[in-house]
Amino acid sequence: MKNLIALLVMSTLLLVSGCNEPLNAKPHETHEGHNSHKTAQSLKPTSDKVSSTTSYQEGVHYVKVEGIVSEKDEVREYFSFYCPHCYQFEGFIDILKKELPKDIALEKNHVDFLRMASQKMQQLLTQALVVGQELNMEAEASAAIFKYIHVSNATPTSMKDIRNIFILIGVDADKFDALINSENVIAKAKTMKANQDALAKTEGITGVPAVIVNGKYRIVNSGLDKENFKEDYLNLVSYLVSLK
Repeated sequence: MKNLIALLVMSTLLLVSGCNEPLNAKPHETHEGHNSHKTAQSLKPTSDKVSSTTSYQEGVHYVKVEGIVSEKDEVREYFSFYCPHCYQFEGFIDILKKELPKDIALEKNHVDFLRMASQKMQQLLTQALVVGQELNMEAEASAAIFKYIHVSNATPTSMKDIRNIFILIGVDADKFDALINSENVIAKAKTMKANQDALAKTEGITGVPAVIVNGKYRIVNSGLDKENFKEDYLNLVSYLVSLK
């Protein structure tokens, strides 16, 4: 497991720039462009090598952002299924989700500002993510969509393509059809869009993947201990959650 984490970390650090887009880019263009204290006490350092919560520095380990302040303690990942860096980071996000205390939610927030795909398709994939969440199949749905794009080197171009991905992971076609354009799914997709736009407006996010704690702090991966990345990451989340 430790070797797996190390591999995932190195991949992430090598691709630290992520998938970036200029904030004033027109979303519909399609040319490619990669560019609480209680909680704090529950996350104990597991290594003497990791940073103590008193040594984390703004601008080095995290940056303050403006836009959306969460009502509960959360770690929110902004990502795109089209982004290869997000695909590589997914393995660590899966580990992080298992390691976080139960009172800290890990939320995934799909974005639609990458220029390598139409905004319409990116918004449909946001709805697809919500469908996965509604079916309690977020992990399975996310993995299938990522693999479709980055392993099979295929590009979804329609709702039919997305529907087929869900059918392949065992979702009933009629169930998918009923959910994808349902009022609840549309509303949640619009909330993800609003979160993204609010942060992008103030340059809280300029690319993906981006991890925001409580809507106020963006984690800087390159500032963390490469040898004890998971432990340092959890300690940093603990520290950021404790800030009010």
